[in-house]
Amino acid sequence: DSTVAIVSAIGSREKGPYSGSVYIYRYNGSQWIEEAKLTASDGKPGDFFGQSVAVKRNLVIIGAYQAEGNTGKTGAAYLFRFKGNKWIEEAKIYSNDGTPNSYFGFSVALGKDGTAIVGAYGADGKSSKSGAAYTFELIGGEWKQTGKLISPDGETGDKYGYSVAIHKDLAIVGAYHKKVSSNNFGAAYIYKRRGETWKEEVRLTQSAGSKHDYFGISVDIRDAAALIGSSRFDKETLKEVGAVYVFLKSPDGWYESKRIQPHDGNSYDNFGLSVSLDRGKALVGSRLNDSQAEDAGAAYLYDIYEGTADEIEETIPKEFAISQNYPNPYNPATMIR
Repeated sequence: DSTVAIVSAIGSREKGPYSGSVYIYRYNGSQWIEEAKLTASDGKPGDFFGQSVAVKRNLVIIGAYQAEGNTGKTGAAYLFRFKGNKWIEEAKIYSNDGTPNSYFGFSVALGKDGTAIVGAYGADGKSSKSGAAYTFELIGGEWKQTGKLISPDGETGDKYGYSVAIHKDLAIVGAYHKKVSSNNFGAAYIYKRRGETWKEEVRLTQSAGSKHDYFGISVDIRDAAALIGSSRFDKETLKEVGAVYVFLKSPDGWYESKRIQPHDGNSYDNFGLSVSLDRGKALVGSRLNDSQAEDAGAAYLYDIYEGTADEIEETIPKEFAISQNYPNPYNPATMIR
């Protein structure tokens, strides 16, 4: 729903330091109006409610990666639904096999059919703490875990589940610290749902990279196209400008179509730290871009099907400040759908 926007404030002290809160805004045709402020019904200090957010129509999912789960601070996610004229907390979900510091809820996404996917990059997968992603569906009026995705080559510290996205019967999970070779780190895994089971379709890696590019730090997917952020990729002599890779699917499988970097990128811009894909347009966040002020940030819009992924527009905040996210600097999330 393009009339609803979510803005998180994980540093909110509503229920104690870093308990977190989320603001819902609705567009009335001329301006954005605050509609609600959401907090977890059982929120506690240090939950980091709002670490990740996603919205589809009248449903919102909010990650709280240090909240109480099945045992200790495994992490949780909360689902809110718009009913009548207000947002109502519908469920709190967590993994059925969580362990402390699984970081369940660090990333979240919603499919058009209401399927939720939640990343837990500290969960046990193929190896201890290699990471996992979990799927949930509303069945018989209750939210139930329907799947656990892990990388078949998972190793401790891969950070698998740091980023997730879902579209129809496709899901993608990023593992930005996966060791691909001695000098190439980062991978993303695409899964296809067949019946009630998710099967790995492909593991994607970058064609050229280095140990600390963070390929897989962000992901998104739509039908036969996927975006993967590599926020510390160098640009010639400039360090850690960042990049985004476009992968497309042909009858022969997925292939790397192009690598996108900003025309005005500078060192440590973090271009690609966040990505979003819709109708062939890629929106890329550059959190520490200095176009208007130090670390003010910017967003770039591209057409991924143009031969060179031509930049359509650079968006910078009309109001900005140094250390833009103060006083909540810990990777806050914003989403418009």
